[in-house]
Amino acid sequence: MQHALQRVENVVRRRALELLVRIGGPRGADGLELDGRPRRVLFICEDAIGDLLLTLPAIRAIAESSPGTTVDLLTSEYAVDLVRELPYIRDTIVFPRYDRRRVRAGLAMLRRGRYDAVVDGMVLRTHVRTRSVALMLGARAAVWIGEAGRPNDHVYSLPVAPAAVGTTHSARMMRLAEPFLNHGAAPTLRARLVITKLEQARATTAWAATNATGRRIVVNLSASCPERRWPDEKFAAVLDRVRARRDRAAIIVVGLPRDAASVEALAARVGAHGIVPTLRELIALVASADLVLSPDTAVCHMASAFERTLISLNLADHEVWAPYDTPGERVIGPSAETLDGLEADAVIRALDAVLTLPRAQHQSVDAAG
Repeated sequence: MQHALQRVENVVRRRALELLVRIGGPRGADGLELDGRPRRVLFICEDAIGDLLLTLPAIRAIAESSPGTTVDLLTSEYAVDLVRELPYIRDTIVFPRYDRRRVRAGLAMLRRGRYDAVVDGMVLRTHVRTRSVALMLGARAAVWIGEAGRPNDHVYSLPVAPAAVGTTHSARMMRLAEPFLNHGAAPTLRARLVITKLEQARATTAWAATNATGRRIVVNLSASCPERRWPDEKFAAVLDRVRARRDRAAIIVVGLPRDAASVEALAARVGAHGIVPTLRELIALVASADLVLSPDTAVCHMASAFERTLISLNLADHEVWAPYDTPGERVIGPSAETLDGLEADAVIRALDAVLTLPRAQHQSVDAAG
């Protein structure tokens, strides 16, 4: 009975979506003419910060595809600070999920006027979300672009074929930008972030608080999900090794508020500076570091954005989430479920290999303001 009701619900939902799309949906793929004219584009990406970082190259490629093209990003509230200062995103829109602010946000979205195209970047969902359809309807765009191969993909007027198994997430997202690109275009898959001069200055102050002048090392303890939170005692062994190999290294240990006690204890253990930074402070610290050590989280993609040397701790079978072309070492654990089985000795070997390299010269860091 439950399965029968679910099938009925799915049919009703599909028919309702078809009706909504027929009334207010796209006018067809011909509305997106690749003739070089300026276009207003809405890109929907409400995924986690790390996923958004891997999506930024596609957003940038669309924005730079033709003179005058602009991209607005509809994203989650916690990701807004990530994209602040990026010149290729004209505006950032947050559409609340559950509370009454959605009405106000919906009216504000309607006042923005029509978009030429809307891109549904929520490819990690097993089906095309009803929420995405609602947002695309609100955009009143001539063309809807999204990844096919999922239930309800009939709503897209310009479906993009599913990526092959094993395609990196950044390359998968770049496929959504291809309808905008000129033939032969090969945009970079590296995300680019921007920090302000004030953020640079505050990072410099944080490094000065370490009272050390050696290699600048950021050690991030935290991960958004518990399976990627490496145990403190293993971090302690690695930090001991850093201090033994580089007694003048400037070490900053960072983490989320819930890991504040661990940040303080591990920093004190090796005479480092412990910080629970804001997202913008974290970006500036990574931008100014010589070496970053982190579980496979958004911090790793920040290091890639600034081309900083990275030691990342990774679950098995997660190579599609690897940072793009980043110097350093990827240490892969024995399990796809948890980092608990990753031993400190493996990370120490990676650390020793990286520390034997000469201190890299910093690449230039984009600064705004």
